Amino acid sequence: MIFVHFLNLKFYFMVSPVEYKVFGPSKPVTAEEKDAVLQCRVEPELDVTSLTVEWKLQDKLVHRYRSSDDDLVSQDPKFKGRTTLFRKEMVQGNIYLKVTNVTQEDAGNYTCIVSKLQGQVKKATVTLNVGEFCSFK
Repeated sequence: MIFVHFLNLKFYFMVSPVEYKVFGPSKPVTAEEKDAVLQCRVEPELDVTSLTVEWKLQDKLVHRYRSSDDDLVSQDPKFKGRTTLFRKEMVQGNIYLKVTNVTQEDAGNYTCIVSKLQGQVKKATVTLNVGEFCSFK
């Protein structure tokens, strides 16, 4: 009699975790109208609607989004009523912020911050240049 024993082999695949990064545009954004759109994105593409996202200008809070909604309680007063996130884009990892009624005071280096991304904080910088606006009468 011949006995054949089959070994139950299990294979474990080591999958390295995806490394997410946050990117802004490679060139400064120039506001040529009264509104400006600041853009940053998470790559690879990731739905960021459940994460905490902040836009800051130096130490001023420009816009905060958390718990699937805007959280503007701590927003700097000079930005009150002037900022909007493109929520539909956030599903694809795009974090676009519209700032309305832009003035020279709004120029500077903005930081796009994504918290709770793989337990870390990831950020990118977006520079906003504000040109002289022409008004025709």
